[in-house]
Amino acid sequence: RPLFVTSNQRIVGLITILGIALMVFSLLERAARRALGPLAKVPNLLAGHVAARPTGDNLLKALRTISLVSLDLAGTRHQAPSDLTPLHRTLLQLLDVPEAAYARLAAQNHHFVTVRIASLA
Repeated sequence: RPLFVTSNQRIVGLITILGIALMVFSLLERAARRALGPLAKVPNLLAGHVAARPTGDNLLKALRTISLVSLDLAGTRHQAPSDLTPLHRTLLQLLDVPEAAYARLAAQNHHFVTVRIASLA
C-alpha cells in the first residue's frame, strides 16, 4: 500500500523512523548471531521445526507469539503474560534479555490465573 508524504519535514521524519527501525532490526540479528557463534543454528526457529541462523525477520516472527492478556475485573486491571516456550527462552538468552524480568511480571500477576480459572468453573 503506497504512502504519500507531501511535506519535506514529514519525509525527513519518515526516513529517520525507517532508519532507526532498520538499525534496531540489524542490531537484534547481530546480537543473536554473535551470542550463537559462527556456524551454530537455533533449533526449531523456522516452521516445520527447522534449525536456522537467526535473522531479524525470523527472530521477530518467533517472538511475536509472546502476548499479554489484560482483563478488568470489578474495576481492577489484571494482566498475565503468556508462557514462554523453549524457543522463546533460547532467543531471549541469545539477545541477553534476562528471563527474570519476564518471570517477575508473571509472578506479579499470579493471582490473575487463579481468578481466570475460577471464573471458568
